[in-house]
Amino acid sequence: MIASGELDEAEGALAEAREAADAAGDQEALALVLGDGDALLRQAAGDLVGALEALQDAAPILERFGAFQAPLVHHSGARVSLALGRVEAALDWLSRGEVAVAESSANFVTPALAATRAHLDALSLDATGSQEQRERALAGLGLPLGDFQASPVWADLAFASAEYGRWDDVEADATLGLEASSSTRFWERPRLLAAAALAAVERADTDRASELVHEADAYVRQRRMRIFLPLLGYVSAVVTRAAGDLVAAEREAAAAETGAIEMGMRILACDVAGLRAEVAETSGHGNPTEHRLRQASIGDDIVAGISDPRLADRLVLRLHASATARPGPTA
Repeated sequence: MIASGELDEAEGALAEAREAADAAGDQEALALVLGDGDALLRQAAGDLVGALEALQDAAPILERFGAFQAPLVHHSGARVSLALGRVEAALDWLSRGEVAVAESSANFVTPALAATRAHLDALSLDATGSQEQRERALAGLGLPLGDFQASPVWADLAFASAEYGRWDDVEADATLGLEASSSTRFWERPRLLAAAALAAVERADTDRASELVHEADAYVRQRRMRIFLPLLGYVSAVVTRAAGDLVAAEREAAAAETGAIEMGMRILACDVAGLRAEVAETSGHGNPTEHRLRQASIGDDIVAGISDPRLADRLVLRLHASATARPGPTA
């Protein structure tokens, strides 16, 4: 219901399910309501902190019952934490997910966990780790029920490939994700279209890139998936800049940064600030230094919460880099 845009119906169904679980004293059922429906509904509205709280409430209960849904909740927790720039928390969610998979034999979640780790490793410039996780995710897709979450797997792999500048892989991953018939294909469609648009820009096909962005934007607005608007605004700014419309690029990037900051999407906000600096440098309008300082400040804020100095050093390189000249993952 949520992914298809039936938010009012989903809210009603969740309220009924919560009431029934409370009345029956069924903690496991209540945890499923929180970890599945409530968290996803909050994400759709752009309330990532609220979504994470719902997942944090659900996870211990599902772990205690040994439910096969537990690693799905861990995977969601990792992705939401990463979007919020809480990198070590995302790593912890992924580790807990691996444990839950082993305890519940829910091996069909392994590809999704591995793909998200591949994306995280690419963001932190760990080329070896990212490639190993990519291969693990691809191998897992061939297992029984391994393609259950094929769409998020391909989406995370596409954005991991984008960190490397491997645009052929980005395009191939996005295409496979859009063609997948997994249960999460509706939810992942905006991200997959965004990845395909970025690949089209690299092919210098701005017309096609624009079509993909407009398709994604119409899709999320019709379904009230507010969470994807900052990402699509960022990608649209990349497209319009490539097409030579720097005024539109700045306008779209400014809106994307505002949305990303409001939702707590710190890594995306950092990237958009860097893009705005480049647009200002090219156009001669605005203050690129101001944007660069804001980019650095957001990046430093993310890194300040990391206890592993090696991970922190890698992330600083990635987060302070320009949008078009990132250092790329290193071994």
